[in-house]
Amino acid sequence: MVEPILIQGGRTLYPFRSGAGVKPRGYSGPLQRAMTDFGADESFEKAVGKLKEHYGVDVPVSAVREVTLQHAAQMALEEEPSGVAGGL
Repeated sequence: MVEPILIQGGRTLYPFRSGAGVKPRGYSGPLQRAMTDFGADESFEKAVGKLKEHYGVDVPVSAVREVTLQHAAQMALEEEPSGVAGGL
């Protein structure tokens, strides 16, 4: 399938990409969440199988690994310093 495009004022617009919130060769937020959930629970290879089974989506093992590790790194940056958790 070829994505329809619009030319407006000399600019190329991609309505589907904008509406779906995706980039070429990118993964939507909901798909990244599923990849991360499955990737954190199982091996990355098993996560690929679960994505296919549950959502009918084929993604490479390397993509599941990359997305899962990116989200893990972001979570590590957002963690509270040790000894501070638990409030006052």
